[in-house]
Amino acid sequence: MKKLMISLAVALFATPSLAQEKLVHKIPSEDKIIQVKQGLSCHDCPFPNEFKLTVWNMYKGKKDSWQIDFEELMNESDILLGQEFSFKGKMKERLFNPEDEEIILATSFISWGKHNTGVTNISKYPTIQITPLRSKVREPFIRTPKLSLASQYKLEDGRSITFINIHAINFVKKKSLKKQINQVVNYIRTTNGPVVFAGDFNTNSKSKIKMMRNILSSEGFQEVKYTGEDDRMKWLGNKLDYIWYRDLELISAKVRGDVEGSDHKPLQASFRIPIE
Repeated sequence: MKKLMISLAVALFATPSLAQEKLVHKIPSEDKIIQVKQGLSCHDCPFPNEFKLTVWNMYKGKKDSWQIDFEELMNESDILLGQEFSFKGKMKERLFNPEDEEIILATSFISWGKHNTGVTNISKYPTIQITPLRSKVREPFIRTPKLSLASQYKLEDGRSITFINIHAINFVKKKSLKKQINQVVNYIRTTNGPVVFAGDFNTNSKSKIKMMRNILSSEGFQEVKYTGEDDRMKWLGNKLDYIWYRDLELISAKVRGDVEGSDHKPLQASFRIPIE
């Protein structure tokens, strides 16, 4: 037991170069972050004034029911913001073969040098702009960044709507998470029209949750509240997944506790775009 504890300590506190010898995760160059898989039948359709959003950390498709649950959620949604995709097995096959969807895949890193993983924005409508935002801070030991993915869509009235999907940096101090959130906020300040900012914020402490709420509330965002049981994924009693919105009317929202295709429960919300 003592030898095991010593081995674990060595692994945890090894220098980054030693850790990278054991945990080889390739980070793509800026021009290799984004892949787009196009399957849309309509290439100029505007995003609807009423829409349904799903947010889901998909756990790299490790659960047996992932694909069945994914198809059900996608059928119900105009747009799905997914975290933790993996270019492996059934998940890779499905994400590389869109079914009347536009699938945007943003790679954070290539796990073990073989399988891309990151965030994906999947919509039934075409984007007019795609912007990946790679975190300037990296997770300890494996030294990998995390991504936020912004995608914009044309509205019927000529404006645009922006969706930003975050998988936040984990196992870091509050100030590092704050840097990543502020990076996204700085991008949001360059946009016009309604905005949804959602995903896995990895808010694993009450101080991180408070920090997130303070920043986004000060930027005019509202936090989605859910009807029914709120059984979102928790770490040390702290909820990790959130939907924030600005310049939209929330119609309804729920946590899909019935879905078993990941360790995270999907979040779903319906919105209406106010008439100016």
